[in-house]
Amino acid sequence: MKRWNAEFGDLGPLLFLEAIPFRETRNYCRKVLVSSVVYGYLYQDLSVREVLDWFFLTDAKD
Repeated sequence: MKRWNAEFGDLGPLLFLEAIPFRETRNYCRKVLVSSVVYGYLYQDLSVREVLDWFFLTDAKD
């Protein structure tokens, strides 16, 4: 895990997600991310950016 994180840790969150080497894990993470965006929009009135910032714990301002 440390080696993989050291190699891919500098990627942005979405690219980091796509760099997951196991297809099943990568697909599961995608489903969780999409479900989080939908849930945030429907039940918390959050934008996609707000959900992504929360999901990846960033303070990015675009």
